[in-house]
Amino acid sequence: MSIYKDPDGKKYNIPTDPLERKRFVDAVKDLHGEDLDKTSALEQAVEFGKAIPRGAASLALSVPTGIVSLFDIGDDSAALKGLQGLEKSLREDSLLAADPRYADKFSTKLGEGIGSFVPFLGAAKVGSTLAKAGTVGQKTGQYGIPAALAIPTGMSAQADRINMAREMGEDVGGFTETTATLLGGAIGITEILPVAHIFSKVSKAAPKSVKEQLVSALKSGAFEGGQEVGASILQDLTARGLYSDELPIGESLFDEFTIGGIIGAGADLVVTSMGKKGIKDYHLEEKTRRETLNKQELLKTKKVELGLEQGTIPEFQEATQIDVPNIPAPESIQDPLNLDYVENADGSFAILDLNQPTNPIISTAPTQAAAVTGIEKLKTKQNNDLLKDQLDNMLYLQGNVNSAAAFEIGQSLLDPIATTVTASDIAVNNSRLKDTGKKNFVDQNKNKTFSMPEAKKLLTKKDFNSMTESMAQAVFKQSENNNEPS
Repeated sequence: MSIYKDPDGKKYNIPTDPLERKRFVDAVKDLHGEDLDKTSALEQAVEFGKAIPRGAASLALSVPTGIVSLFDIGDDSAALKGLQGLEKSLREDSLLAADPRYADKFSTKLGEGIGSFVPFLGAAKVGSTLAKAGTVGQKTGQYGIPAALAIPTGMSAQADRINMAREMGEDVGGFTETTATLLGGAIGITEILPVAHIFSKVSKAAPKSVKEQLVSALKSGAFEGGQEVGASILQDLTARGLYSDELPIGESLFDEFTIGGIIGAGADLVVTSMGKKGIKDYHLEEKTRRETLNKQELLKTKKVELGLEQGTIPEFQEATQIDVPNIPAPESIQDPLNLDYVENADGSFAILDLNQPTNPIISTAPTQAAAVTGIEKLKTKQNNDLLKDQLDNMLYLQGNVNSAAAFEIGQSLLDPIATTVTASDIAVNNSRLKDTGKKNFVDQNKNKTFSMPEAKKLLTKKDFNSMTESMAQAVFKQSENNNEPS
């Protein structure tokens, strides 16, 4: 319900019933010369813009309000009254307060909905970033941090209903109040589900086609709209079941579903677009990270091996003078694995070595993601083993078998992670390919890598230069993070 403030500063609730509202509007027009039905597109746009920060600020206030209301039996403490006063001031007296002519317009409600949804997106983004950095666990980042907003918000929504019931003369006891507030917090957790759903679809693989993006947005819109309706009904049913016979159930479900649907669809498009924009940087940073880890692992292995030969295992220090040792020839170089995975009848996934057709199964994984991760680990291990064998053979033939510097230089020159690019790297940097073409290229070259000369032939000069420049920047950034000279 919107508020009208007359020239003397008195406030009146504008009725929602069409007939009563018309009488009120006519009375205001006769007494004060203001037409509450007169609107313009420009003013509506301004009100929409004001509604977004108002929605965000309102949600920010609902967090402490929900927490205080849980511990304030009777909801009459100075802290709670102060927070409720701030909320009322925000909506009625502040610069962000809605003009009564537009307060009940769909676009104004949409703006407030966007404002209240953005903090959840922000919390999910923070959680995702912390999880990737290893600061928190994956589940904590995806659900725990957004839940810190969602639970108090749900408790605040239930506290509002409790206050409305008391204003209508209904009695709400202390135990009932606490129970209802806790249930409101539990219902509030559902707010994080659409956000987690949207972020779970952000992929670093080839970008989706326009059609796939639209379908994804529609699904997210339905998810968010359904969540808003479901949460509202559950809050209303909690009130009806525990303390109120007067509060309505599902009073504004259509607005909640449509506004939630629009916001969910829009958020899906924005978030997936952000992921698409960062694809190039992600691939190059991940490539550099893997290259650095491989180098560190190989050097560590080599130092341990040389340390064992010298009898000083803690850390190999290159000797100033080396006598020619009697060193056995390195082992022969292994054949590379040809790995893939298939889904089993029970829903698990088998990791296969296609070079062993009689007994191809290496291991099983419970999920497709675990199978992909398992294959990457096997490939990385074999890459390191193969690279070490190659380096040992080359350095043996050159008489540099004890040279850590030669080993490190050889690693930089021979490691395929450092010297080749993947199909995804080519796709995201190829400006000539549309989204569908990028996806097809990745699918057709699933397990293939490309040398720099091959990449140069597949890309335009501008695209190739852009890719190599970005690779250099990624290496520089990784070196800075490791406190290494660039």
